[in-house]
Amino acid sequence: MSQWKRILAAFLAAALMVPFAACGGDTETSDGENGDSSEVVEGNVISGKYSDDWIIDKSKYEGKTLKVWTWWELNDAERVKMAIDTFEERTGATVDWQILGWGDYPTQLVTAVSGGGGPDVCFVGLENMPSYAIKNMILPVSDYIDYENPVITISEGGKNAFTYQGKVYGLTDATSPSDKLYYRKSAFQNMGLEDPVDVFNRGEWTWDKFVEMGQQLTYDSDGDGEIDKYGYWAWSTFQWFSSNSASFIDFDEAGNPYFSMGEPNALEALQFLRNLDFANGSYKISAPWIMDHDPHTDFVAGRTAMDYWGDYILGDIENEGFRSQVGDDLGFVPCPMGPSYSGSNTTADSGGILADCIGAGSDHPDLAALFMLLRRAPRNAEHEQEKIEKNQATELYKYGDQAGVDLANLMTANAVYNQAGGYGKLQTIVDNILNDASVTPAQAVEANRAAAESQIARTLEGTQ
Repeated sequence: MSQWKRILAAFLAAALMVPFAACGGDTETSDGENGDSSEVVEGNVISGKYSDDWIIDKSKYEGKTLKVWTWWELNDAERVKMAIDTFEERTGATVDWQILGWGDYPTQLVTAVSGGGGPDVCFVGLENMPSYAIKNMILPVSDYIDYENPVITISEGGKNAFTYQGKVYGLTDATSPSDKLYYRKSAFQNMGLEDPVDVFNRGEWTWDKFVEMGQQLTYDSDGDGEIDKYGYWAWSTFQWFSSNSASFIDFDEAGNPYFSMGEPNALEALQFLRNLDFANGSYKISAPWIMDHDPHTDFVAGRTAMDYWGDYILGDIENEGFRSQVGDDLGFVPCPMGPSYSGSNTTADSGGILADCIGAGSDHPDLAALFMLLRRAPRNAEHEQEKIEKNQATELYKYGDQAGVDLANLMTANAVYNQAGGYGKLQTIVDNILNDASVTPAQAVEANRAAAESQIARTLEGTQ
């Protein structure tokens, strides 16, 4: 739970002002002045990406109160506070920003909604999908926000992750940064190896290339007969599946989830991980588990050349992280692509897990959707430029240069989401499979298949 909490807290900083689709429902579509699609929703006309140009029928919302449940303080300097001011000005409604304790948030949400009340807007992680949809804790956002003809680009990965039975239940931020493969430039330079980003830019950053380099980065540096430098060590595992067009759970043509670790692409990823992590592998390059420190400590200390983790570990100008600890020696690159990857994207890294949702007890679901939209969209071109300039210093600090910023944005746009956490103890079962080196990958999967399928069935039955 502590790991999820750290990740969720990190995404709050990114979940601010991201443009998304227009409010939907029963819509009538026409062409805007600039050729953009227009949504006519009960008197509201939304055309183009700037909210100053939208026609919002204030008489519909004046005097209403929108309840937003969070677990973090609202700072007057935050962009979300500015967005709330815009929302209240444009709609005449009032935002009631209610702060609940992190530990009490899920319980209070379920209790309140079950009683017919609760918030209009709440924040939900993938660990609560699809159970919240099945138990009618949240409403389909796609009933109010048009995902088919959005006025701006939306995150396909986030949309898919929060989809259940054809409807989308959560609005995920397109700028919630993806996880990254971090590396120390000097480790590669000292061994006469190319910079991984250069390899990626040539389209040659593959599992095979990763292993080839990792073997050269794993060696005895002091001549005592013991390996003390390793190519790689990380807790994360999902990226090796997503980069090979595989997952722990997948969906059939009817949208029904099923346990997918027995499929060829997933077994291939599982064997690859075995070879990295265990001494009997054919190309061991991953550091052994050391109880007195974690992979991040080893990476910062220079004992490992590469680590894979969330973007937030980079830190920023005000918060210490990899960038302040490693300095200009820090680089990052997408997870290398596996031999069976079949997608069209050049990256397939793990994505974030937090989404805006509409509480099923909401009295104003259309207003909730409008709030989600208004807090993300730029008011006008000047506002958009101000936002870009405000973010520029932080992004350049985190990602090194403009090429790094562009790469980070590409990875975010292509992010893939691990949905196993939403199906009871399925992630624990996956971890058991990953850690069982006593049998083949296929045998480990089959030994745990019944338990995995039971977790999925219980979730779909609403008994989890």
